[in-house]
Amino acid sequence: MSSYHSEERDIPNPGVTIGISDLAKAQLQSFTGYEGAAFKDMIDAFRFAVSIAIAKCGDQVPEMQNQSGTTLYNLGSFDGSQIFSEAIKIVAPTPSQEVPLTRLIRAYGEKGIELMLEYCEGDPSSFDLDEVLKNIYSTSGYEAQGGV
Repeated sequence: MSSYHSEERDIPNPGVTIGISDLAKAQLQSFTGYEGAAFKDMIDAFRFAVSIAIAKCGDQVPEMQNQSGTTLYNLGSFDGSQIFSEAIKIVAPTPSQEVPLTRLIRAYGEKGIELMLEYCEGDPSSFDLDEVLKNIYSTSGYEAQGGV
């Protein structure tokens, strides 16, 4: 059983709230809140983190440590249009039927934060969104399939 199947007791309401580890939250905050930051606020940074992890990991749901989490967002405020919910259901159909969506968002989000830190070599102030997007695009296979 993958680690994303951990017990629900570490998040107050696993069906409604999205939590992340305290470490991931601190790392996410480092991408926001200063002049020239890549993201205006944490919710945009977290949405980007989830997006790049979905793009990079696909149906291989990232491993997640069984650690307590801090509530970060309500599912409705994070994914009001259900773009992430639908993307995860398409990319990872089996896990999305077995695990609360909020747990999968957390797994992808924490992996995405790791990827963001890798892209900037651990220095969020040097994070270049354009370069990251070019890297994701060039390694996604879409370009190789004739994408524009």
